[in-house]
Amino acid sequence: STGSVFHWLENGGSHPRADLWRSRIRGAGHDSIEAYASDQFQPAMAEYLDAHDHRLVDGAADVVRELLLRGHEIAFVSNSNQNKLATMLGDAGILEGAGVRVIGNARKWWIRDDEPLVSVDGRRVHMDRPYYRAILEDVRPDLVIGDVASFDLALPAYMRSRGELSEGLRLVLRRSANTSAWALAQPGESGPVRLVDEVVDSVRELL
Repeated sequence: STGSVFHWLENGGSHPRADLWRSRIRGAGHDSIEAYASDQFQPAMAEYLDAHDHRLVDGAADVVRELLLRGHEIAFVSNSNQNKLATMLGDAGILEGAGVRVIGNARKWWIRDDEPLVSVDGRRVHMDRPYYRAILEDVRPDLVIGDVASFDLALPAYMRSRGELSEGLRLVLRRSANTSAWALAQPGESGPVRLVDEVVDSVRELL
């Protein structure tokens, strides 16, 4: 991820051209290499979203409505810009309030320190993600659904294992044709993780 690469560069990562990259970034007047990463990530993501169709997957709005009818509260937590996220949800008829929270700019990718570092099926995943941790501590979820294991599920699984989130916390990985093998192996490595297909058809598939 952008955060991982620039965190590595900020903290002395070794590569034949690493010193050149560091000097060029700092010479351009950026406060830090990780600040430069943030400056690059947000505009690039906004450009991508403008160029591609960005909407809820088919059936997702129905799942949200059914969960709300059952009395559940839902927090949408995304790296996307707050206004962009609210607009996308609003286009699907999902408005903030009455059981719905919209939390954009989550910066799940932002890594502060190298440790703690957890190995998941050979993939090393950084767990010191202070912005996402703060959101999880505030929301105190009993169910987390995501489609990127390292961003969405690894930290909640880690916090659950340490007693920092409820031991009953359920984790759902929405798999797709692009889901990596190490992510699919996560259920066996880090406690109960439910796998669902790319298209969500019913609440039953999640709970």
